[in-house]
Amino acid sequence: MPLAAGETITWTLPGFSGPREPFTVSVALEEAYTAERFSWDASWSQAAHQLVVTAPGNVVPIASINIIVPPAAGLRVPPSGVRVDSGVVVKCDAALGPVAATPPTDVSLVQPVNPTHQNPHSETRN
Repeated sequence: MPLAAGETITWTLPGFSGPREPFTVSVALEEAYTAERFSWDASWSQAAHQLVVTAPGNVVPIASINIIVPPAAGLRVPPSGVRVDSGVVVKCDAALGPVAATPPTDVSLVQPVNPTHQNPHSETRN
């Protein structure tokens, strides 16, 4: 599905926490023989546990999109980490191909996450 300027991709991320203020994410778009990076606007809703990323321009439907949330944005993984059956949901409001929020998105590959590395306030005492 193509994305037009202003259309959004939303992830519901149960257990995550994030910043109150809008922030910017780095987006790597990979097409057949090209790869480019862009900055997209993002926001976090703590009440809904949702990360919303807004496309600044048109994105072709065959592009692979990798979204990199910088550590400074303050998005935090749940203390228990992310499990395969975590309830992560992805939806998109693209006019030419919307993706509904139900059923939950199957997370088939989850990299190991150590939540203590995500928390700048954690410390180890001897």
